[in-house]
Amino acid sequence: MLKPLTQEELEVEAKAWQNLLKAKVQEISDAEIAIKRKNRETRKSEEAVDAIEKLKNLLRQQRKEKRVHLLVLQKQKKLKTI
Repeated sequence: MLKPLTQEELEVEAKAWQNLLKAKVQEISDAEIAIKRKNRETRKSEEAVDAIEKLKNLLRQQRKEKRVHLLVLQKQKKLKTI
């Protein structure tokens, strides 16, 4: 059942609903900002992990190349002694 309200009562109700809506909008905005910050942190972490993986791969490649170079030098020494 609806109860008729006076203008003053309607203004009080409208103000209360407006405050509830304002608080909910603020809550949602704060949550969206927090999510964006977390996504940015996650993206930076992923980029750092990718960079580390690239460096590891480069290091592995350099070690392989160094081993090959040492083997070549050893072979050259053996050839010179023959």
